[in-house]
Amino acid sequence: MARKLPTFILSGLQQAGKSSVLKHLLQSTSAEKTAVIDQNSQKLSHQHLPGCSCCSGRLDLVDQVQNLSTNPAHEYLLIETSSISDPATIAESLTFEQDAAEIFAMITVVDASTFLDILFTISDDEDDQSLAESLIFMLEFADIIVINKTDLIDESTLETISAHIQTLNRSAQLLPATYGAIEPGKILPHKVFDFDQTTQRAGWLHALENPNQSAPQQFVYQARRPFHPQRLLECIESGWPGVFRSKGSIWLATRDAIVGDWSHTGPSCALEPGGYWLAALPRNEWPDDPETLAWATQNWDAQAGDRHQEIAFLGTKMDPQALTASLNACLVTDEEFHQFTSGTFQIPDPFPQWELDPDF
Repeated sequence: MARKLPTFILSGLQQAGKSSVLKHLLQSTSAEKTAVIDQNSQKLSHQHLPGCSCCSGRLDLVDQVQNLSTNPAHEYLLIETSSISDPATIAESLTFEQDAAEIFAMITVVDASTFLDILFTISDDEDDQSLAESLIFMLEFADIIVINKTDLIDESTLETISAHIQTLNRSAQLLPATYGAIEPGKILPHKVFDFDQTTQRAGWLHALENPNQSAPQQFVYQARRPFHPQRLLECIESGWPGVFRSKGSIWLATRDAIVGDWSHTGPSCALEPGGYWLAALPRNEWPDDPETLAWATQNWDAQAGDRHQEIAFLGTKMDPQALTASLNACLVTDEEFHQFTSGTFQIPDPFPQWELDPDF
């Protein structure tokens, strides 16, 4: 079997210190034996050490990886992603679209001095909202998280940041650093990446799988009645103090056949179509997925079928009772539910129309 080039992928927002971490890793290896891809530049980066092979962002990433892997002298490949890249998408491409390189670790670098401001931003500015979303996605899909610039914060703040990161990612290794300096042996040459396992690291997934587990930074809301869309929108716009991430599935009264895929990061919340409820499909069109069928069998409701509300909330100093009360107030009332089940329930729906993928 042909050797696959061990690959380490560094993600992070601008100014987090990805290049500094990369530089320290390069200094610990023989530069001639290390290949580098820099997605932040359209030309060779001046920050890389002399002797290392470097590709810019001109070529498709998979093509770059395959080109560099043909050199038998390369022992490692380090990829510094752009600040807007989605690490999960990159990992998916390199895992399933080529066989010249093998991911050894997904590494996210964060700036400790700005972390809390970004995570808890309440700005209406789309750029600020995008930063919070990107930061959270990068943290959720990581095997190793470097908390950089710890010289700019005190020990108490570091503990707070670490706790929030562990809420978002239950099992990543945390490495505090100053000026991007980390002990290379804690990263190279170890393989800690597994696509399925890394995908499952997200804290919201753990919360949904353990809804009754008591934890100060997680709470799972559940209900078997649909949301009134107008009241739900008003609830979303009012916000939830202390919550920095929520994810799950919802049931909208006006969209009875389609699962609502709920994703909230920082100050922004998105509702997208997540496929059909089984109750809305003929039995012969149900999926063959054993896990889905087992859940439906165990939780089937005479009226709702498999329709339900289930949202994991992650944050700090959350008030589960207040969250429950605010979301319960969004559910249809007894009278509205009677109208709903009799087919006479008609109310305005302020959410954008969903375009459901034909593959669902």
